[in-house]
Amino acid sequence: SSVVNVVSPAPDLTITKTTASTFLQGGTATYTLTVHNAGNTATTSAYSILDTLPDGLTIIGLPTGAGWDFSHSTAALLDCERSTAIPAGGSAPPVVITVSIPVNAPVAIKNTADTAGGGETNTANNSDSVTVEVSPGPEILVLGRDTEIPSGDTKPDPENDTDFGEVSVSAGSVDHTFTIQNDGPGSLTISSISIVGLHAADFTVTR
Repeated sequence: SSVVNVVSPAPDLTITKTTASTFLQGGTATYTLTVHNAGNTATTSAYSILDTLPDGLTIIGLPTGAGWDFSHSTAALLDCERSTAIPAGGSAPPVVITVSIPVNAPVAIKNTADTAGGGETNTANNSDSVTVEVSPGPEILVLGRDTEIPSGDTKPDPENDTDFGEVSVSAGSVDHTFTIQNDGPGSLTISSISIVGLHAADFTVTR
């Protein structure tokens, strides 16, 4: 006698989650999520991706991915759906999310994504995780007369040159020089400098 194994045609969804970003505290990074059909027939119904971000990570802007519906996604949750069939052995268009990384992020972050639907019966291979190391970001110090100005300090102090004293209207202006220093291991890019608070309009910044 012989045994004949009959394999019923069925889709079988899997998902891969990857990142090529360098993760820095206080920085941003991107993840790419791709749903594959490892089955022997095309998907027969809608399928989804569900990715609850680890504490502290938040999605910036809108996720991207052709044909995906992101209407149920939030800043802390990627929840999207697509109905266009994935052929056997094929993949859906990748989904890309950009996330912000908190300044107090741990040294390693693990993120897991899941896929479901499509008419599949095998759900044992529907998850993928990626763990990344997080490096310290830049640490900004502002100095006046080589003295650190504490973050959030609003009290004028002659020692760090934040006390401008009295300025004669006829004199026009007085110049004070401050230094922005990066005391952290991550690179620092300064895109703009602004002045806020009482009488902010009386001051200008050049660099």
